[in-house]
Amino acid sequence: VYLFWTNKGGVGKTTLCFHTAITWAQAHPNQNVVMIDLDEQANLSSTILTELRPTEPGNDRAAASSRKRPRDALDDDASSTPQPAGFKYTSGAEQLRTLQNTDVSDGHYTSRTIMGYNQADRDRLVSECKYSPPADANTTSTTREGVLAFLVNPHSEKFNVNMPANLYLLSGDPRTMCLVPEIQALLSAPGSLNRTPGRPCPFQVLLESIKRFTKQVAKELPATDGTV
Repeated sequence: VYLFWTNKGGVGKTTLCFHTAITWAQAHPNQNVVMIDLDEQANLSSTILTELRPTEPGNDRAAASSRKRPRDALDDDASSTPQPAGFKYTSGAEQLRTLQNTDVSDGHYTSRTIMGYNQADRDRLVSECKYSPPADANTTSTTREGVLAFLVNPHSEKFNVNMPANLYLLSGDPRTMCLVPEIQALLSAPGSLNRTPGRPCPFQVLLESIKRFTKQVAKELPATDGTV
């Protein structure tokens, strides 16, 4: 397990994690690489899910004029710029919202994101979760159950075919913003983690949930040389 973290923004965490994971996946095609996005802005997820795909001949001008690049992953009204001719641009923010709006728990409104998994784990619903690609989706992905229902394969699910086929993502979720005060309190006073008897810190609960997630994924996700 490799962790990219610092309490300061703008120092390259997302960039380093993105390139490290992709490079590792390309260099080790018989291993699965699972990325877990804990950023409340979900920048890593938005980056991975953003796709530039060559258009069919004759459609390049229409694609360039009709698709715009959002300045910010969470702000659709931000100023935008035309995309290069010959490519179709798909916003990672749009695709991230698709994951947030996909219910894998049959009516419990459990999204395919890190907070969706945390909710299912808390409510002991993980074993009941299931994801099947839409019937009209042009993907090579198959039905996944349990923890695997939350994992996104950008390549096989056609979110971004430019990603390595052995790269998986547990998508970020803006709802992790509610944990920021807990994280700040922990940084200022490490002993505050268990400050209230019988009431664990929500951030600690999430970390324990992620531990269970990684152990289960390592067991269930098929790979010749294991999972990183």
